[in-house]
Amino acid sequence: MEPTGRAELAASVRRSTASSTGRPSEGSAERFDLTAFAGRIAGRAGTDEDAALREAAAVLEVLDASLAPELMEHVGAALPADIRALLPVDRAADEEG
Repeated sequence: MEPTGRAELAASVRRSTASSTGRPSEGSAERFDLTAFAGRIAGRAGTDEDAALREAAAVLEVLDASLAPELMEHVGAALPADIRALLPVDRAADEEG
């Protein structure tokens, strides 16, 4: 994806987050557990929580295959342990140890 495509995608995610929370998302973060994570995905995707977790794991697998290992390590380190467990098996084990 070209740089402008990434910028447009990032802007879209920011707009979506801002509209769902009623406040800008720039520089803000919220920590929550796997249950809340699954619920949020399911609610936005219009699916059940099991499907939401499978889809989230698939997205994380694509990210793992697409990003440089050091970037994916940074992503994994930022996730709570229960959500980090959705990372591909080899990556999740590396992050725990």
